[in-house]
Amino acid sequence: GAVAAEREAAAQAEAAKAARAADQAAREAAEAARASVPPSEMFSPAHDGLFGRESSYGALDAEGIPLEDATGEPLSKSQRKKLVKLAQKQAKLVEAAGRR
Repeated sequence: GAVAAEREAAAQAEAAKAARAADQAAREAAEAARASVPPSEMFSPAHDGLFGRESSYGALDAEGIPLEDATGEPLSKSQRKKLVKLAQKQAKLVEAAGRR
C-alpha cells in the first residue's frame, strides 16, 4: 500500500544520501592523499593513479618536472610550463595541508 511505498521511498532516499556521503568521503581522502605528495614527487609513476594520469612521464628534471612524455619524446615549452604551474599549485596545497 501507500505506507510500503513511502517506506521504500524513504529507504531509497537514505541509500542515496549514504552514497553521496561515501563519495564525498572518498573525494576528501583522495584530496588529503594528494596534499601529502610533495610537488617534486607528483609526476613520478608511483603517483599516476592518485593524480588521475593515464600514462607516466619519462625523464624528470631536478625539481621533478617532466622533461619527456612516456614514449621519451621531449615535452614542448608550453607543456612544461603547464606542469610547472601544476607543481606550484601542488606546493600550495601541500603547504595548506601542513598548516591544518
